[in-house]
Parts: sequence; C-alpha cells; structure tokens
Amino acid sequence: MADPMADITIKAAYGSVVEDEGLLFIGFAEGEDEEEGYVLFRQLVEGGPIWFEVNDETFGAEAAIA
Repeated sequence: MADPMADITIKAAYGSVVEDEGLLFIGFAEGEDEEEGYVLFRQLVEGGPIWFEVNDETFGAEAAIA
C-alpha cells in the first residue's frame, strides 16, 4: 500500500507566519514580485484541515499531487 503522506520541499527567499481572524497563514515566496512562485498554507488556529495553495504550474498538472 502506498504511503498516504507526500514529501514537499519548499525553497523560498521569503517566509511569513500571520494570525488573522482565527486563521493561521504560513506563506513562502521566491521574491517580492506577484508573478514569482509562492506557497500558502492556511488553517484554523484551533486546528482542523489544512488549506494549501501554490501558483507553480508544476502542481497544476493532472494527478501531479497524489
């Protein structure tokens, strides 16, 4: 049976952790330009599912993340 956990490596120039209105945001970016790559994680402060957003087209391919 395949391992349900995936390893992700993030290489970024900038990182940020922000708590706002009961949510925890953790973001990483290649640079300051909006067109540069970024990864954003969001979760309720008290826990729960993790929402994940990435603007890298590598992850946009069908079945890119199993």
